[in-house]
Amino acid sequence: MEWKKLMAVALAASVCLGIGCTKVPDAKGESGSQSTVLNIGESVPNQSSENGSDLPDVVVGNYKWDPYVWGDSLTRAYGESMKETTFNLIKALINGEETFEYVNESDIWNIPLVSLIVCPYYDKIITGDILTKNGTATLTYKVSKDEAKVIIDDFAKSVESVLNVSVAEGDSDEVKALMVHYNFSKTLDYDLDALDDSNMDIDASPYRAMVERIGICQSFAFALAHLYLQCGVDSNAAMGSSPKYAHMWVYMKLNGEEFFIDPTWEDTHNGTGLSFFGIDTAFYNSEEYEVGPYLYLEDSSYTGNISSSKYKALWKMQKINSIERKDGKLVIDFVDASGNNATFEVDN
Repeated sequence: MEWKKLMAVALAASVCLGIGCTKVPDAKGESGSQSTVLNIGESVPNQSSENGSDLPDVVVGNYKWDPYVWGDSLTRAYGESMKETTFNLIKALINGEETFEYVNESDIWNIPLVSLIVCPYYDKIITGDILTKNGTATLTYKVSKDEAKVIIDDFAKSVESVLNVSVAEGDSDEVKALMVHYNFSKTLDYDLDALDDSNMDIDASPYRAMVERIGICQSFAFALAHLYLQCGVDSNAAMGSSPKYAHMWVYMKLNGEEFFIDPTWEDTHNGTGLSFFGIDTAFYNSEEYEVGPYLYLEDSSYTGNISSSKYKALWKMQKINSIERKDGKLVIDFVDASGNNATFEVDN
């Protein structure tokens, strides 16, 4: 349907402009309001009592940030040439260089989109104009080279701070995915200033979400997707809408199965850190959200029809009593959506 394409354009524009998610245009492409700022639902102010919490004190790993991360979903969307071009860009940014080699001209046009997940610090360092000539791209820095290094270092340290309390040596991808979402989502604060229609200056970047733990749906989705790529878990950002609002969350492919994860709703819908992990299309439909048939970084194999109920026992849980690694398993003791004590175990 045409409105779905329009919604993608609206969300893309909101990310590029650094403002909140936009109102969904109608079939004629007209917004129902002049407002360019979206709240993701009336329950946004009812934030979790644990929102903005600090990360745990106990360090379980010794992870070092990898600047060169990628996923199969991104390759399906843009091809191997985009990966090579992006990695050349990243190397230039880390070394404070002004030029890098690109494979195809189209790769340059896609850098602002791919960077949102792969290198979210890009927009903090480089202006939007990249000059190209004979396979060489020239960058224009918006900050000094020293400032650029600080920006990248701060991002790297923030990534490591999440992963080192979440990922232990030998953890399975499934345990990594659960623990990274759990610890990261509990530190987030939804930027309520984004609800002010007159505020056009909201920083909705994934960089801010990672470093300051403040943002809106798109900020959190891109940041969590980056954390998953750091763990070797294929990830992307997914989109959908209710009758009034657009929304963005995380798509993850884990052990051949597809899932959605919503870090924003963990903060704004009284989540526990795992209440909105591994949810499916029907879950969003039950909340009056329609899932779009494409990912933000479009992957031709994706349809939007996610049906796995593997983690259904966790959905809308009321409380987590404990999470521990024990006897080769991750054991989650919790109070489920009906108020019953329950246990969920994952092989590690």
